[in-house]
Amino acid sequence: MSSRERTNSDAGVPPHRESGFKAASRGIRRFIKRFGSWVGVTYLAVASLLSYLVHFHAWPEHWEIVPVHELPAFAFVVGLMFILSEQVKEYSDDIASIAHTLDERVTSLDQDISNLASQVSPQLKLHQCVEKLQSNLSITPHGSLVTIHHIALDMQTAWLHVREKVFDVERLSQHNNIKYQLLIVSGDAVKPINESSQLQTQLAQMSERAKYSLEVIKNYFDSESTATSLIDVEIRSYTSLPVVHGIFVDKPTTVHFVAFSGWRGVGHSNYHWGEGHYYEIKGSPETSTSMGDVVSLFDGYFDNLWNTGKQVYCKNSGEPGQGGYS
Repeated sequence: MSSRERTNSDAGVPPHRESGFKAASRGIRRFIKRFGSWVGVTYLAVASLLSYLVHFHAWPEHWEIVPVHELPAFAFVVGLMFILSEQVKEYSDDIASIAHTLDERVTSLDQDISNLASQVSPQLKLHQCVEKLQSNLSITPHGSLVTIHHIALDMQTAWLHVREKVFDVERLSQHNNIKYQLLIVSGDAVKPINESSQLQTQLAQMSERAKYSLEVIKNYFDSESTATSLIDVEIRSYTSLPVVHGIFVDKPTTVHFVAFSGWRGVGHSNYHWGEGHYYEIKGSPETSTSMGDVVSLFDGYFDNLWNTGKQVYCKNSGEPGQGGYS
């Protein structure tokens, strides 16, 4: 118990009553600040009217509030109160506006600094991204609805990290409501036109691993021992050559972990899947910046694949899962 709570307890004032007193006192102060000058002007008008009525013997003398000869001084004091009150109100509004603008600029600057640091810092591995994701989820307000967009490859390794750091933790803590939307490579082998036989072999192997991973993920969410009533899961498959993959989370603040697949190595002859090359992008950078362009590319890629993908699994909280590769 804090010293302040002990003082209130010693004084016999319950904490909830003390908070009521504070709220009442703040309300009184706000009322005086907003309406005090008008109350003063009203009081002056009534006092003047009664004083003149008494002066001209139209009203009993005991109703006289202010002697007639003191009315000019009284009016001067009330007028000064009115002027000062309006000035204080105007200054308060200006200060509030400045504070709001300053807060917005500080927040924007903080995001810019974070994104600048992400550009000059080493790129992340997948397990580091998921650890950061888990850390962010642990500080969201209890009961928050968190949306996760995940563009994956075959989910063979990614599922191990996501299950351990996200779903196992959330299942035990029951901290957040999660809407998890996963895009996974199709179990039907992807056959891009005019690509090398080596790449086509890799894609065929990836499709087989994706098919196995999907069954593992389905068993996890359908199992009674790992079931949770706070997670909605939908999985769709895509058949295009993977170009962008990563994770987006919208709370407590938006963050993207984005990697690119593409031709790299000597002579750009090796199709690298992007492991170990994740960018962490916090907030919503301006679209005119490089990080804003990466975020826009990821979001657009997710939306396109999601709208054209095939649903292979869906499980709403508290309901059995449905779907699978045909």
